[in-house]
Amino acid sequence: NWRPPPKYGGAPPKIVGAPPKDRRAPPKDRRAPPQDMRGPPQDMRGPPQDMRGPPQDMRGPHHGRRPYLDRPPGAPPEPTTPTRTLFVRNLPLEVTRDDMRSLFEKCGPVNQVQFPAKKGIGFVTYFDIRDAERARKTLNESKMRGRPLNLLYSVPKDNPTAAELAAHQDTLFFVVKNNTKPVEEEEVAEYLGKFKEHVKSIRTSRTNQSQKFIQFWDVRPCRDVFERLQGGELCGGVVNIEFAKSNSSQPGGRRRREDDGGRRGRDDFGRGRGGVPDSPPERLAADVMP
Repeated sequence: NWRPPPKYGGAPPKIVGAPPKDRRAPPKDRRAPPQDMRGPPQDMRGPPQDMRGPPQDMRGPHHGRRPYLDRPPGAPPEPTTPTRTLFVRNLPLEVTRDDMRSLFEKCGPVNQVQFPAKKGIGFVTYFDIRDAERARKTLNESKMRGRPLNLLYSVPKDNPTAAELAAHQDTLFFVVKNNTKPVEEEEVAEYLGKFKEHVKSIRTSRTNQSQKFIQFWDVRPCRDVFERLQGGELCGGVVNIEFAKSNSSQPGGRRRREDDGGRRGRDDFGRGRGGVPDSPPERLAADVMP
């Protein structure tokens, strides 16, 4: 199909047949027109629902469970050592101090009734520790306005206040100074007179036979002995009485008497600035136990 080029000035050759077609389709705009794919606004929240469920009666059993007795994992065991203060749980919200006294005084005279900021709990303190034990046995699980009470012995604080010390101070540090003969526990009991019927125990110090620890059931006769029998005579010596700590009640400290000239300027264990120190009195009643 080759043809020689036309001569100069000649006419262009004729093309036989139609020109080849461009088989490529014209470019199409594949971009669709903008459409709002969001559609009409819809409220996906749905109708309001009360997720709290039906009200429950917290006073009664919950499928065999008692919520006020539940303890978190890893919590320390419940205290079993008797104390004068009872920790009361599951109290009615509208309870008053008079209601608490009228209930707990059935077991003995009540010293204090306290309500912390948290509702539903309270603390009841007795004068006599035996009354607290009796209340723990008889009033535990008893109902107050339809709610069963749960009673536990209160754990003593590490740093109690002066009022808390006075409410739980039941042990005296009894010392006979300059005595001419040994001081026996029977003679100390006779010296107490009418107060000996309130004594729980009399223990002798391991370091000095003239030093005794007298523990009372009730805090009231303990204070009476401290105030009335101070400075008496026993076994040819002079009686000196101070408050001491006790391992069966909340911590209390020995009260240093500034009017005792022989101990002025010394620390709690009798060590002075010079001379021969006194025998160091023990601070805990547990120390004198064999």
